[in-house]
Amino acid sequence: MADDPVIRLDWAKYLDQIEFLDNEVGIIFKELEEKGLADNTIVIFIGDNGRCNIRGKGYLADSGLRIPFIVHYPQKYNGPHVNKEIVSAVDITATILDWAGVKVPSYMTGKSILDKNYKNDYVYATRDLWDEIEEKSRAITSDKWKYIRNDKPEMPYDAHQAYLEFYRPAVHIMRKLNEEGKLNEAQKPFFAKTKPVEELYDLEKDPEELHNLAFDKKYAKVLTDLRKKTLWYDKEMKPVSNVYHPEDADAVAVLDWVKKEKPELYQQMLAGVEIGFKKLANQYKAAHKKSNNTKQTKKNDE
Repeated sequence: MADDPVIRLDWAKYLDQIEFLDNEVGIIFKELEEKGLADNTIVIFIGDNGRCNIRGKGYLADSGLRIPFIVHYPQKYNGPHVNKEIVSAVDITATILDWAGVKVPSYMTGKSILDKNYKNDYVYATRDLWDEIEEKSRAITSDKWKYIRNDKPEMPYDAHQAYLEFYRPAVHIMRKLNEEGKLNEAQKPFFAKTKPVEELYDLEKDPEELHNLAFDKKYAKVLTDLRKKTLWYDKEMKPVSNVYHPEDADAVAVLDWVKKEKPELYQQMLAGVEIGFKKLANQYKAAHKKSNNTKQTKKNDE
């Protein structure tokens, strides 16, 4: 992330939300204690993705894939306990079934972390169609390596996805800094016009995934092995059907409307101000409905 006042403010607001969330979790635990349920309740704290920011939500870097997974289970764990196994989100579902005494169905890919033989050598992840952005990337992560295969290298990391334009002030600021040549070597790749076909990172030495080793001959064997493993996962996780039914992403129309009807707000967005997607989406829908009604009235008059 670039060091800029707007980006610092954005990060500070994020930390404020984390503090707010922490307080909310505390309220839940207090209620459990007051009702005498604290020692007989399993509480699972998880996230669904990384933060909505550069290389966060929707991306295959660890900043996009890694989520919190904290379990309060007083009947099993006495005091803090850290499990360093590689856990996939699908394993959380299997674990909940296991806790409930339900046999994990054979068709589920997840495994319960309670199983004595529980172990993942890799976690498999994908990035595909998201709203109007047609993507296709695959990744596997081990305790040491991250491998990413970008099947659409022509689609840049910064794809200007309409929905995310409303939620990532740092991206707007860093786009401008990139145009001015003010980003460092670690920050530039996100704004490149294309992506590398393959990425390989040593997570022990490079946890921030800044140094792509895919083109370093010293790691040719590691690259080949992970490439083959990813292809294996591709076959194992093949969808039941390749047919999908895309829908229009509302955010595309909303963003176009903001550019046309509220240019001052759009300029504020480019300056790093969060102008409020939900509010503007409602305004767009109201304006769109009014316009359609006017057109229908004119048609009826004719």
